[in-house]
Amino acid sequence: MNCQNSFTIRQPVFQPGFVQRFDRRRTYELPGGAMLWLAAVRVALAAVGIALIANLWLGHTVATVRQDIVVISERQLIIKDEQMALLAERAGLMSEQQIQREAGSRLALFAPEQDQVLKLR
Repeated sequence: MNCQNSFTIRQPVFQPGFVQRFDRRRTYELPGGAMLWLAAVRVALAAVGIALIANLWLGHTVATVRQDIVVISERQLIIKDEQMALLAERAGLMSEQQIQREAGSRLALFAPEQDQVLKLR
């Protein structure tokens, strides 16, 4: 790849009697040639593009996971409330008075009176 500084030289309107010489600058060539650098630029652009796409994809994935965590946390709070209500209901149902009441109403089982019990010795 040649890099040159090109400019136009105009002749002065009057002739001062001397002429300034303009030497061409040396052209600088890239090591390895233009094809190598063109390929390197293409590879670098492809790498940057892939990195950008990966970054966008990972950002989307992280945002989705955060939303899922929020939804799961809300559901967990609801389940904890339900669990507390069920534990309170179970404690009420397991009480002795409740068991005797349900046994009497559903199964017709009642605790015996003192005069109904005979002790044999």
